[in-house]
Amino acid sequence: SAGFLRWRRRNSPGDLKLETVGFPIERSDSSHGGFGIVGRVVQDLPSQVQSETVKETPPDIDPPATAKLVRLDSHRTSQTKSGFGSDILRAFFETVGIALIGLRKDGAIVFANRQSQDLLAPDLKPLEGQALHRFFDPATSAALEAFFYGPQNDELSVKLSEGKEISLAREADQRASHLLRIRKLPDGGPIAYCASLQEGEFWKAREAKLTAAAKAAEHASQQKSEFISQLSHELRTPLNAILGFSDVMMNGRLGPIGNPQYHGYVADIYQSGQLVLKLVNDLLDLSKIESGTLELHQERLSLQPVVDSCLSLVSEHASRNSIELSTDISDDVPEVIADERSVQQILLNLLTNAIKFTPSGGEVKVTASLTRDNRIKISVSDTGIGMSPKQIDLALQPFHQITGATQHGDKGTGLGLPLAKALAEANHAGFEIESEPEQGTSINVTFTPAQIVAE
Repeated sequence: SAGFLRWRRRNSPGDLKLETVGFPIERSDSSHGGFGIVGRVVQDLPSQVQSETVKETPPDIDPPATAKLVRLDSHRTSQTKSGFGSDILRAFFETVGIALIGLRKDGAIVFANRQSQDLLAPDLKPLEGQALHRFFDPATSAALEAFFYGPQNDELSVKLSEGKEISLAREADQRASHLLRIRKLPDGGPIAYCASLQEGEFWKAREAKLTAAAKAAEHASQQKSEFISQLSHELRTPLNAILGFSDVMMNGRLGPIGNPQYHGYVADIYQSGQLVLKLVNDLLDLSKIESGTLELHQERLSLQPVVDSCLSLVSEHASRNSIELSTDISDDVPEVIADERSVQQILLNLLTNAIKFTPSGGEVKVTASLTRDNRIKISVSDTGIGMSPKQIDLALQPFHQITGATQHGDKGTGLGLPLAKALAEANHAGFEIESEPEQGTSINVTFTPAQIVAE
């Protein structure tokens, strides 16, 4: 009770300690008056005291403290039996809003918080030592008995880990109205499993909210995809006219243009039209990937012809900016199963980006090789300005570009890398960027062994 201190020296039989009440635990030692003290040490205990009960707090201990004397071996035993030796930990489990239960390997309850007691058996105290399965409906009880006593069942383990709908034995209608989760804890402790139990109204309301949110997100995504698809079709008709007529005028197919300055204007119109058309196509592809409607034609694909065709499409752009293009395709690279259009689009986007961010006199190289773990890795490397980790994250976001980083005044949409990554993932390929500022960039697209055509 308050105002009492009791202690005994260690020269007497038994190992005893003084435990203060109401102070945060900071250390445990046996240097004060020959006792093990748990708690904030206020002042050294009087050394002249051997063994007695003090009816009031000694005046030389300030502030006053309430303390109790416990035998060390019994204190350790009480902690070990439950595995929840910390009062703070126990208090935490009592404050959470769901039932939490600690179980032995055989399914016997080691620890149960107040919510568990109220939910499982309000009139049965304590729950410790009881078999968990006895509190549920017959079907759940049988499943739990098989789980704890029978051979390992991975399917049941996963189901219990994710959550199983159950009903309580004490409920008359035996309807499934609760969610039970059981997960295995690391080996070595007195508690082998941790179980949680949620009342039906709570988790069903949460599941309903999650389902509604998922449906709303799906509906919004579908509306966005439909809008982009309709917009792209509406834009393509006037874009085709702009591109077609500007090409006729630019090449003088119906005769020369009177004022030479007009020729430059027409070229700008044509290039702008090409940029808008690419933006529309990229947006449409991204939208299809996000909605899962992108059509992929998986077929046997030889990488050398695809790489050669992509290099020929960007060679003029590279030559105009004095950038050397090279390729190195290993002879042992087999065919892959992939969508040819996607692979071509990925390579074109990566090559265009590499040329855009490489200064004149630099090099852009495409390589393809078979790795030691039987994967095909295609790399597009450049000697350009490179990127920091923060810039890489930014470059992978749609419509984001590194400000002032282009080397030749090239304009872009900010969709090149995001679309390349999305197309690679749609083809079940890996996508990795390796880059350092002023050290260039290497982007790797890796196909798995399952996508390699066996010879």
